[in-house]
Amino acid sequence: MKQHISFIINPNSGVKRKKNAPKAIAKHLDLTKFNYDILYTKAARHAITLTKKAIANGADIVAAVGGDGSINEVAQSLIETDKTLAILPHGSGNGFAMHTDIGRNIVKAINIINTGKIVCIDTCMMNDQPFLNLAGFGFDGLIANKLQQARRRGFMAYFQIIMKEIFAAKFHDFKIYLDDEPPFERAAFLMEIGNGPMFGYGFTIVPTSNLTDGTMHVLLIKKANKLKYLPKIHRLLKGTVHESGKLVESYQATKIKIDFDAPMPAHFDGEGFIEHKNSVTFQIKPKSLKVILPQNGKY
Repeated sequence: MKQHISFIINPNSGVKRKKNAPKAIAKHLDLTKFNYDILYTKAARHAITLTKKAIANGADIVAAVGGDGSINEVAQSLIETDKTLAILPHGSGNGFAMHTDIGRNIVKAINIINTGKIVCIDTCMMNDQPFLNLAGFGFDGLIANKLQQARRRGFMAYFQIIMKEIFAAKFHDFKIYLDDEPPFERAAFLMEIGNGPMFGYGFTIVPTSNLTDGTMHVLLIKKANKLKYLPKIHRLLKGTVHESGKLVESYQATKIKIDFDAPMPAHFDGEGFIEHKNSVTFQIKPKSLKVILPQNGKY
């Protein structure tokens, strides 16, 4: 019996508007295994509504055709259900797709749907907001906000924003609770909570993160003379930022609470916003989302 896939396409994601997705789906999807329809988003968060519509109409698989933000919106309604997420990378950074070996090529991603395996991955909650990959505060939140406002996307735009903002960015004071341990305080440049490790564009911020290990990985880049950060930037591309000596602290937890003075630049799955609350809690949901991944991938 054929399974039904609803492809939810964000037509405006990525470094330019791409119109090849429907043709690629029609040409490369295995129609002996799948029926499909295509739905288009019209605004931010519209994918959430379309995913619920797809489920109500009997979809077995819902495919996010977009970047990390689009994947987040589709996945929200699939968590803790028997429905499966598929991914066609159509964004600019594509951090989640890169980490899970789906890559950036849309034809390769369709073939993974045809031949891949279903893996149950962990998801996380930031207060009442689900996320799949990363959430953070401080400098990385600032960059996510600036990138949303930028006219250009892509690696060079991302790197230029980093270099422009690094010396103007503020330090923030955090009070951190990990599981049932006593809290501790840190002045930090950024704080990142990872379910997965990669922002996109090849930048790996929490290299130890694993989507199926049942824990969240915390990385703190501590307050220091900002000139000390510059020689460490290459570690983001090499996946070794956690080896930056005394500048960095790493932790693992299943529950996290963070207190700070609002407002604070923040992000979840690359979507920037300003956090106006002065306390945020995180909780992991082990193996709560079914995702189609490559047969011979890392998961």
